[in-house]
Amino acid sequence: MQKFILILVVLSLSIVSCSKKKAFQLDTPISLAMGESASCTNCAEKMSISFTNIMEDSRCPTGTNCVWEGKAVIRLAVNMGKIQTIELMVKGNNKQGNTKSYRGYDFTFQTLSPYPKYGEEIKTEDIRFTVLVQKQRNRGKV
Repeated sequence: MQKFILILVVLSLSIVSCSKKKAFQLDTPISLAMGESASCTNCAEKMSISFTNIMEDSRCPTGTNCVWEGKAVIRLAVNMGKIQTIELMVKGNNKQGNTKSYRGYDFTFQTLSPYPKYGEEIKTEDIRFTVLVQKQRNRGKV
């Protein structure tokens, strides 16, 4: 009986975890919650991405004056048969962060929200990271 209950729990958890998986398309920003994954629907290769961690968020909170604008650094896991971790960054309140390339795709930091406000705590479940995934364009030699 205990084995049956254990199997039932495992099956239920796997169904729930499958239903939480999102989909994204190239050239369209995708917003992910912490720990959330999404699979690419129009990539040539099978690819999924996961927002795994915030490595740093030292952005200057609204309602304060800072000497340094700060930065936010997140960790994105890219799974294309093998998992590769990519760290992306945005400085201060810039509209767009940096871009990192992996296996022919560009991953561009779009936003990390909510933006910090003085005296307010941000709950983990409220955090959203938006990334833009694009196929690398052929770059001609100069």
